[in-house]
Amino acid sequence: MFSKEPEAVTVPKNMMKEFLKAEDFVTKYFDTARHLTKEGKYIIGNQRYVALPAEFITAMRERIALSGSGELADLIIYEVAKSFGQLDARDYQQRMNVTDPVEMLSAGPIQFSFRGFAHVNIFDISNPLPDESYLLVYDHLNSFEVEAPIKKGEYSTSPRCFFNAGYSAGWCEESFGIPLQAREISCKAMGDPMCRFVMAHKNHILKHITTEEIIRYKKL
Repeated sequence: MFSKEPEAVTVPKNMMKEFLKAEDFVTKYFDTARHLTKEGKYIIGNQRYVALPAEFITAMRERIALSGSGELADLIIYEVAKSFGQLDARDYQQRMNVTDPVEMLSAGPIQFSFRGFAHVNIFDISNPLPDESYLLVYDHLNSFEVEAPIKKGEYSTSPRCFFNAGYSAGWCEESFGIPLQAREISCKAMGDPMCRFVMAHKNHILKHITTEEIIRYKKL
């Protein structure tokens, strides 16, 4: 029994130990943040960060869509975010000096919160194993990708959190060493009550996003 729960992420009890440890590490890492004003730099750890408004991703998608299509823009956002997630996971794994996949996974949702992307809630139906049975079902509460459109009353007929999906898939793919894909099955930008995602091995993702499975996952 744990005396406390992590604040930056919501996880099943059987994952609590790893996520508490990761939260302590990530908190200390972000506590190193400093502005080098004369150099025009913002440093956390030994990495340079760039502060951008949440609307940046929305604006970038709209700009890409002008020269292609909305679907192409969504794919580009997803793939760029996936590469971003992989790079970040690799860096954190080296810093934390861990090899267990769940321990490597644990820092992802926590630093996701520290960056202001969203608060991650992982459901206990999840089965995060380094093989083709891998499954992660999770919500992104307060997703930055839907906040601005909703405030403007701009709702969509399709999911909008492609950066969220891509980043989380990239982080987990790097952590577990298997090819993963994430799909958003409900989105607040569509008027749904939550932004919910399913992540699975690329060979099995389609069977997790059938109409029947989506209905089942939405009931969690």
